[in-house]
Amino acid sequence: MQTKEYVCISHTIKLHLEGALIHYIRKIQKDIVTFSAAAVEFKERNPPLSAHYLVLVDSERKFIEELEASKGVIKSLPECSENPHNPGRLTVPEQHQLKIAKDTLKMPDAIAGIMGGPTKEEAREIIKKLEGKK
Repeated sequence: MQTKEYVCISHTIKLHLEGALIHYIRKIQKDIVTFSAAAVEFKERNPPLSAHYLVLVDSERKFIEELEASKGVIKSLPECSENPHNPGRLTVPEQHQLKIAKDTLKMPDAIAGIMGGPTKEEAREIIKKLEGKK
């Protein structure tokens, strides 16, 4: 079975990756607090166990530093500007956005302002951007 390699990811997936990474970092930070408290608690009663917890705290902090560096890698990933499954064709959301932009230009200014969609100037920019992809 052949696998396709994509050189870009969608904006939505990028946001999900960043969110998952932040969530994971926060969970590790909670573990650090727990391990630090345990190290203090066992300092007098069981010094070797206390030392073990301090080693865990140090390793968790180093791991967080590596994860923080990963944020930059995720941000640097290129976003797909076209439909990866059908290059040269607009995605469904882009098709809808283009139709809404064209409909906005057909409306009188007063109606376009009330509808809550893009302004006529924004609609022109959307059309220019998306028509260039076709």
